[in-house]
Amino acid sequence: MINGMTYVRISLRLPFGGSPSPANFCTVSDIVTGCINDWLECNKWDESKVCSEQFVKHIPLPEPLAEDISFAQERDMCVDLPIEDNGKCDGYIDNLISVCVDIANNLQRLTAGPCTIIHAMAHAATDGETFLARYNMVPMHKCTAWSTLVNTFIVRSSTKYEGLSSVIGCLENITIMFKWGAHFLNNFRALEIKANAMKHVVKIPI
Repeated sequence: MINGMTYVRISLRLPFGGSPSPANFCTVSDIVTGCINDWLECNKWDESKVCSEQFVKHIPLPEPLAEDISFAQERDMCVDLPIEDNGKCDGYIDNLISVCVDIANNLQRLTAGPCTIIHAMAHAATDGETFLARYNMVPMHKCTAWSTLVNTFIVRSSTKYEGLSSVIGCLENITIMFKWGAHFLNNFRALEIKANAMKHVVKIPI
């Protein structure tokens, strides 16, 4: 209420820390993920003709492993898994991960598929009036900021609790997608407890 008048403020964006944001993000990302998987299974799709060149250019080039690294022997499963050799995409809030066996043109399709669907979901109208203005759906600024934060932390010899918490927050988001990575946060957690208790700069053990 301002000067006796009641105002209602409606946000047209979902702030990252807002409590209703994850569920709303998931509503969109689940649709995107489902469309990507349908796209990958579509044998009529020619990724060389129908592809978002605007978004694909942001995807880093693959870094293949050495040819002499062999596949490990899998263990017996307690359930039958369908054979899906075209690749699959999974999502969590605003993060997507796509995986495939590198055979035939799978790598090209797995690169083009998510970019094409996201582009289709986020395209801007040619007249500039139909859609709200927005940032590019490929958040390179987020990747750059997080990478810079982590790389800066690596070369530091000491830290405060606040700075350490920021790094851990970034890494926690990554471990949501790569569960096994959480194992390597043990030392960070121990240092976080120490920094929180001491309330001042703590030395980062090498």
